[in-house]
Amino acid sequence: MLSVAIGLMASLVSARMQKDVLHQTELALKAGDSQSLTQFFDSVVELKTDSKEGAYSKTQAEFVLKDFFRRYPPSGFEFKHKGSSPAGAYYAIGTYTSSQATFRVYIKMRQANGKHLMDTLSFTKD
Repeated sequence: MLSVAIGLMASLVSARMQKDVLHQTELALKAGDSQSLTQFFDSVVELKTDSKEGAYSKTQAEFVLKDFFRRYPPSGFEFKHKGSSPAGAYYAIGTYTSSQATFRVYIKMRQANGKHLMDTLSFTKD
């Protein structure tokens, strides 16, 4: 019984942490804040924008995002769907808008060392 209670408690804490990371991610995307966004990145992140695609370190990814936000300043961002896989990956899909274009945003996170870390961020032009 104790192990079930501990497992349930761990699941609740993990879900809360995931929700906090997604909320902070949403705020960073709305603000076009590459520095705040990269604090949730894994050491290497798969990043796709309209002009760049590849595996980047946090520092490299911040420069790519800074350029993306400069070219497409945000006018809004909203998550449309959030979920998780049986393997423990978390994902979210949203819409990023700027005056020049609208992008579908896909985010995938994993849990490592008690943290939720983003390992995929993709902007696909609608």
